[in-house]
Order: sequence, then C-alpha cells, then structure tokens
Amino acid sequence: MKVSKTATYRIIGFFCVALLSACDQQISLPQYWLCQGQSTQQVYDQHSVLLEKYTGDDPMMLERFGQKMYQFLSPAYSGEYHICPESSPSHTLLLKSGSCDVRSESPKDSRVPRRSASFDVKTGDLTIGELRTVANKSIISEGQYRCEYRGNSFSFNDFNHVQN
Repeated sequence: MKVSKTATYRIIGFFCVALLSACDQQISLPQYWLCQGQSTQQVYDQHSVLLEKYTGDDPMMLERFGQKMYQFLSPAYSGEYHICPESSPSHTLLLKSGSCDVRSESPKDSRVPRRSASFDVKTGDLTIGELRTVANKSIISEGQYRCEYRGNSFSFNDFNHVQN
C-alpha cells in the first residue's frame, strides 16, 4: 500500500501538533503579583520594651513558581517561601520560610527569622510577618498588602519610581 505525500505530511503534522501540545502542558511559567501596602517593624528589648519602630510603603513583588513563592523588592521580607500543603481553601496560600512542618523547625535558634504569610490569590490580600532575635532584641515585622496579578511576566517600570 502506497501512502501519498499529502497523507504523509498530514500524519507528520498531526504528530508534531500532538507533541507540541504535550510539551506545552508540561511547561510551567512563573506567576507575578505586584503588591502595595504598609509594613511595620518594631524592635523590643529583652523586657519587651519597645525601642524602635519603623514603617514603610515600598512595593513588593511576588513570584510563584511551582510550590514556592519568592518575594523581592521589600528587604524586610525578601526570600523564599514554601507553599504549605495544608493551604485551604485552594485560593488561600499559606506560606512559610523554611519548612511547613512545624515539628522540623528549631524554635531554640531564634536568630533564624521565622517568616509566614497568608495570600488570597482571588482578592490579592497578603498578610506577612516575621519574628527574629538579634543581640537580645526581638524584631517583629508585619505587613498588609493588596496585590495585583501581573501574569507570567512583569515590567521593572512598575516599581522603579522615585521615592519621596
């Protein structure tokens, strides 16, 4: 049985489309959110007396890739966060630096910052916090942000603006 060139090209085309479709489903692109809001950092001595307080409204960029969320632009919260499996409902993500497993954390080493956040993907509401100890001082950072989804890419022009 002889197959025509047209039929051969159709078969090759079909397999190419099927292969490309399968590859396209395997490609995972990062997702970005640009966040605006307020953050506060308070420094306490060993007797819980407030020593210093700082506030800020710098923008924050979130990047979700796989089961991790990365935060950059805001120095107080910069870093990698794991998306915890117990995130529920599915549009609310629970984020933690280090491990999501509470038992694996070392509460004895207070020098290591403990960061956590809750991010509602539908509304863009982000609540983020950090607790750390440096030289017998406790540093507590808290932030409330509203984030806007930017898709799979972003422009540096979104946050490279002159600060007052």
